[in-house]
Amino acid sequence: RSSDLKPSAEDLINSNTVTLTCLVVGFDLIQSTVTWEVDGTFQSTGVKTDQTITQVNGTQSKISQLTIEKEHWRTMTKVGCKVEHTCSLFAVNKREIQKPPGKANKVPSIAMTLPSNEDISGVMTEIPLVCVISSPSEDFTVSWKIGRA
Repeated sequence: RSSDLKPSAEDLINSNTVTLTCLVVGFDLIQSTVTWEVDGTFQSTGVKTDQTITQVNGTQSKISQLTIEKEHWRTMTKVGCKVEHTCSLFAVNKREIQKPPGKANKVPSIAMTLPSNEDISGVMTEIPLVCVISSPSEDFTVSWKIGRA
């Protein structure tokens, strides 16, 4: 099984590159290989695949990442990771992102709603934070960070 390939919103907004991640989960992954394709072409530049990790329940995981220029991400239409296992009955397990035509060059807009003065000065132990993202496509993920890290 392979995972979602979307870049982070942070990469799309703050970086010149984006990193796509392919998480592979299964058994005997030492015998597997992960390759990347961009618009139908094999991609080896910018690929980093970690060693296989065995979990306590016996399953294994392997992470492969593809880092590409943000402009390349904006103009491409399809990217995917392909997992092949020497002992598998299924020759290839492939996960792809296909961008809708005409939306490849659009970037998301992000708006943050700050807490009200009542929220900050009140006795509440939790303060609501709202992040609104408007995007013509769904080719990113969102993460929150606390502090300056």
